Amino acid sequence: MPSKADVVIIGAGVIGLAAAYELAKVGVDVLVVDKSGLADEASTRNPGGIRLLGRDEAEVPLMLSAIKIWQLLKEELDFDIGLRPDGYLWAALSDQEVKLQEDLVKRDAEYGIEEQVLYGEELKEFSGAFSLDVVKSGLWSPGCLLADPFAVSMGYYQAAKRFGARFWFQSGVT
Repeated sequence: MPSKADVVIIGAGVIGLAAAYELAKVGVDVLVVDKSGLADEASTRNPGGIRLLGRDEAEVPLMLSAIKIWQLLKEELDFDIGLRPDGYLWAALSDQEVKLQEDLVKRDAEYGIEEQVLYGEELKEFSGAFSLDVVKSGLWSPGCLLADPFAVSMGYYQAAKRFGARFWFQSGVT
């Protein structure tokens, strides 16, 4: 193991890799240590959704900024992260959830977020997977994205290495 680094990051998941990239990019000597390998844990065991829909209002400005960053990440990392528009549909099972969806559409419109509540046959046509006996409405947001979790991790890893970040795999930290 290297004996010296300005910053040691424990974990080569997407968060550790992103931190390593950002630090190395500004000249910090970074060492990333991981007990297994590159993005071997939770970072690649998720669907990769980037969701605007249903956020707490305090999160909305952050998510709008995050969406812009995600849209530029392929170019910045010089790596195809598999980013694509995906949309998101949230089913309401109660009248209370329907009201929440309707309120979110009004609130989020103030931030420029496109959403719409689908009811009845319109919902059934949109997604035949729902039983109208159970699902009362669906909140649709076409602005949500999907990225390939492993590709994002690999992109950050390769970009961090280009800036001099070092990696030590198969080494637990105690």
